[in-house]
Amino acid sequence: MANAFPADVLLPLSCTGKDGWGSFSLTLVDTLDALALLGNRTEFEARVWWVVEHLSFDVDETVSLFETTIRALGGLLSAHLLAADPQLRLMEAPYDPHGGLLLLALDLAERLLPALDTPSGIPYGSIHLRDGVSPTESTITCTAAAGASPSSPAPPAPPALHTARVARRRAPPQARSPSSSARSRG
Repeated sequence: MANAFPADVLLPLSCTGKDGWGSFSLTLVDTLDALALLGNRTEFEARVWWVVEHLSFDVDETVSLFETTIRALGGLLSAHLLAADPQLRLMEAPYDPHGGLLLLALDLAERLLPALDTPSGIPYGSIHLRDGVSPTESTITCTAAAGASPSSPAPPAPPALHTARVARRRAPPQARSPSSSARSRG
C-alpha cells in the first residue's frame, strides 16, 4: 500500500506502482479478502469503504477477461460476502448487503459479459470496459476462461461413478462414513 497504491500492481524492483491491468487498483481489490482472513479488520473495513467510494469500471481500458474475472470480480464478490456477514464482525459501520461491493461486481460483470458471446462458446481474451468487444478483437479466444457454455450440456458422468453417487445418496447416513466410502471406491 505504501509504495504502489492506488496503482494496479507493485513493481518489485523499483517499489513503485504501475497501472495497466484496468487502472482500478486491481491488487487492492484482489486482496481485500486476504485482509479479512488475516484478521486485519480495521484495514479491511477502511479498504472496503475506499473501494465503494472511489472505484469505477467506467474507464477507457481494454482488460484481460480472465485476469479481470478472477482478480477483480472474484475479489469484489468474496470481499462482499465477508463484509455482509454480521457474524464475522468485520465491519463496524453498517454495510448494505444489497449495495456496496455487490453493485460494483454487478457493474463489472455486465461489462465483461459481451466477451462471452462468441460463435465457439469460448470467450474472447480481452474486452474494453466502456465499448465492449472491439470489432478488431482477435478471433483467437481465451481457452483459460473456457468452460461449459449455458447452451451446451455438461458431459455425462462415467457410468461407474454415476452408479456410486446414486448408491451413496440412497444409503442410510451411517453407511456413508468415510471408511465405507473409501471401500466402495476401492
